[in-house]
Order: sequence, then C-alpha cells, then structure tokens
Amino acid sequence: MKKLSITKAGTQTQIVCTVGIRVAPWQGKDGGEKWEANMAASASGSAKATTGNRERDIQGGVRDCIEAVAEDVTARQVVPFLKRIAQAGS
Repeated sequence: MKKLSITKAGTQTQIVCTVGIRVAPWQGKDGGEKWEANMAASASGSAKATTGNRERDIQGGVRDCIEAVAEDVTARQVVPFLKRIAQAGS
C-alpha cells in the first residue's frame, strides 16, 4: 500500500488507494533481493471507491479498493513481466 485517502462528504465517503508491487530476484533470505537489468520491475496502480459513512462500509470500501488495484496491477503488469522473464530464461 503506497497511499490511502479517506474523505467524508455528506452521506458518502470517498476512498482513494494506490498499491505498488516490486518484483526482483530473491536469493532465499530477507534482504536478498537484487535489482538486475531486465530482471526486476516495479508496478503500481490506483483506484477510487465511494461508500457510505458507517465504519463497516468504509472498511469494506478500503478492502475492495485495495483488492481491485492489486488484481489489476498483477494481471496487467506483473504477470506479463514474469512471463517475459520466464520465456527469456528458456
């Protein structure tokens, strides 16, 4: 999660979220990531959600916003990158 903004206006709440994903080779221990040309990438995306003002509605909106962005970024950016890396390694 890079950024989360929650703004109440009248009877509605607007949620804006930005999610970032970093993909890099990993050597099997924390801190073992290596940024290598054409082998590492960073992807991000944002979304907005509008909910009611109840805490339960806001929590659901935050969850929905984050899940939607994460799924979209993964499908449109991360998976194609990983496929490209896998094909280059074959």
